[in-house]
Amino acid sequence: MLAVPVAILLTACSAPRPDPSLHRFDGTYRGSATPATGNNPNCDGDTKRVHVVVSDGRAEVPSRHRHRRMDGTVDAEGQITLREYSGDRVLNGHIAGDALTGTEMEGGSPHGVTARVRAGAGSCTYWVQATRTAGSATKPSD
Repeated sequence: MLAVPVAILLTACSAPRPDPSLHRFDGTYRGSATPATGNNPNCDGDTKRVHVVVSDGRAEVPSRHRHRRMDGTVDAEGQITLREYSGDRVLNGHIAGDALTGTEMEGGSPHGVTARVRAGAGSCTYWVQATRTAGSATKPSD
């Protein structure tokens, strides 16, 4: 009799498991973020390297500097959204197969690091293109 309440309690306390369909997006994506045409003249005009790690529906752009790290999610359709700690940078995109494409905007927060440095430069947009270089999509079962 005591085993049933203990089993129920253990089930209720266990962490929710990630959606197994999200594993197909797991991997490391590397590529570039190219400045959009017509960006504010105060924006960095250089192409930047992109490094995104996806695992179990979570996504991150790792950085040694906490204020430059981005964290976010990937949904079952491959929509990816990452936000920087300060809220100053946001990356929205889509993963299809081994390709991640999207846009990164920075300077959107009046309190963000980039916005303070530029003193009112406005937002800057970059076109993001990256390819999965590690990890692989889950093959559909027969």
